[in-house]
Amino acid sequence: MDNEADHSRRTKRSMDNEADHSRRTKRSMDNEADLSRRALAAYYRNGGTAQPTGGGVVQEYDGKLYVVLSNVRGTLAVYRVRNDGILKGLARPPRQLAPDWYEEHT
Repeated sequence: MDNEADHSRRTKRSMDNEADHSRRTKRSMDNEADLSRRALAAYYRNGGTAQPTGGGVVQEYDGKLYVVLSNVRGTLAVYRVRNDGILKGLARPPRQLAPDWYEEHT
């Protein structure tokens, strides 16, 4: 009987963990979509004229989040997500996130 109760508790805990993971994944997808939308708005507000391909791509580098806007011609803009959630446009993005940026801007 104890084995059945123990198995039931483990199964319930496993189901709770899966539900938590599902909620976290949806929340992070919503957050990425929001960051991409905000980066696009900032890009156009700051005079961007080229059309980015799709939305922005949220990437993590060196423990920080970045939103990279690009199209077929290369990187258009890179924004770092500050700890308070505000996007900061970068004049010199990390080379690993936008290697073509340095070829165009040197």
